[in-house]
Amino acid sequence: MRQKYKYGIDFGTTNSSIACVIDDGNGNKTVKAFAVNGNKNRSEFIRSIVAFKDGEVIVGDGARQANASDIVTEVKTKLLARKCDDVCAMHQGEKYYYSDVMAAILKYLKSAADRQKGSIIISGVVMGIPNETEESVKAVYYDALCKAGFYRTREEAIEKTEFLEESVAVAMYYGANKEWQNKRALIFDFGGGTLDLAVVDLKSQDLTHVCERHQVYSKSRLSTAGERITRELFLKVFLPRYGEAFFNGNEKQTIHLIGKLCDSLTDDPAELWDELKNSTIGMSFVQKMTRVKEELSFNDFASLSMSYGETNGRCVIEEIYIEREDFEAAIESEMMRIQEKINALLSNPEKPCPNIDMVLMAGGSSSIPAVRRLLQNRFGKDKVFFDDYHRGCYYINVMTCTALGFAYAGAMGVAAAVDDVTSFDYGFYDAVQKKVQVIIKKNTKFSDATFSPLTKESKFYCDVRQTDPKQRFFSFDLCEGERKVAHFRLDNKNGSGKYRLFFYIDAERGLLLYSMYDREMHTDITEQLLDEERSYKIVKE
Repeated sequence: MRQKYKYGIDFGTTNSSIACVIDDGNGNKTVKAFAVNGNKNRSEFIRSIVAFKDGEVIVGDGARQANASDIVTEVKTKLLARKCDDVCAMHQGEKYYYSDVMAAILKYLKSAADRQKGSIIISGVVMGIPNETEESVKAVYYDALCKAGFYRTREEAIEKTEFLEESVAVAMYYGANKEWQNKRALIFDFGGGTLDLAVVDLKSQDLTHVCERHQVYSKSRLSTAGERITRELFLKVFLPRYGEAFFNGNEKQTIHLIGKLCDSLTDDPAELWDELKNSTIGMSFVQKMTRVKEELSFNDFASLSMSYGETNGRCVIEEIYIEREDFEAAIESEMMRIQEKINALLSNPEKPCPNIDMVLMAGGSSSIPAVRRLLQNRFGKDKVFFDDYHRGCYYINVMTCTALGFAYAGAMGVAAAVDDVTSFDYGFYDAVQKKVQVIIKKNTKFSDATFSPLTKESKFYCDVRQTDPKQRFFSFDLCEGERKVAHFRLDNKNGSGKYRLFFYIDAERGLLLYSMYDREMHTDITEQLLDEERSYKIVKE
């Protein structure tokens, strides 16, 4: 019987791609990112843009060129901020939710992959998520996958979808290189929406067998990325230098091209940048600014020009030049934030990580020279690997390595290939002290938080007691970080009121589980919890 595999999907803020393991049935397995774009220079990924025009939904580069009245960009970043499936676009009186826009992109990817996968049997999806993604966001992903045609029902999506942090997927893909196994790597995944960092001990494994699971040491996330870098270029270089064409002196009244591009009357340049992305012409300008940023990653200067016609005349940005030196000065504060985040991750007093053997880079924004210099200065040139043949040993593909890593995970199983760590603190809300009592700390290894069948205990626990002996029910709120995510009650009718609450993790099912023990009566009272489910889903569902 042929083995079943899962699609690996990198749904990005700026670009998206899909990959899978290709098996010829004779023991020869390779991992492949499918061609999803007609542009030969970057055929393995599409722009994460959706446009609505005359009732038609247009995806990718076509959306940029459609001259549509409604266009949606950065849906992933917006969803991470919103944390629920809200309306993100209106077209011809119809509402489009985040899951609808995501589904349009995912459907496009699925169609391309289905045409190229051959006889490979697809059993599900490994879906990429940034570090520290909340469960409410994953729920939107399930709905989007169903709408895109990957599954028939939400129940099937929950059963067959695995989630994996993008930074860990990068480690899985490059960890298949035998020259890099048994080394500690800092994964630097710098995309369009977030910077994800992970420290991973790479172990011996490939597509045919897993000798030892990769050990995730710690993870972190910073809300800076390619879009924010472009914004800084606009605010700190473009507007100050050419602002007289767009703002009238100190009054900052929008009088020229930029304001007309988005029909904006705002006097706040930062708000103006956000409004530009909500119109087709304005988005065209944003894309040109993005192209300037990309060109400055490889050249000492870049040029920009644009014209915009209207009934009363024609507005023109004549060709202007921006130098890399000015660009790097504009993003200096962002580079400092990145440096501080790396230092905080590696020097955490609870989990210090002094020895990094190599830095593996992913994401389009990792091409920025200032970013690479920062890492080379911090770790040494020979330890930083990016989009090049590094000492002739291995090729780094920063644009597709994440999707390829998800495909690896789909072939081997996430839990079987990776010993992950928690992305949040987990505990319960103490109503007496009015704060969260942390039981399992962030970056705790799943394997360290297991349940002992012998003692029926976990080493992660907290003693609690009923404050009011007359109160019938003892209740507590489960917290993920500072957020209350579940509520549970215990019938205290026959209990002592003095309990021990155990937390532990089932890595195979991706569940945070808990049990309760009556300390005075010396009995396990978990079954007396009134809720049907005595677990919380933290990894996959």
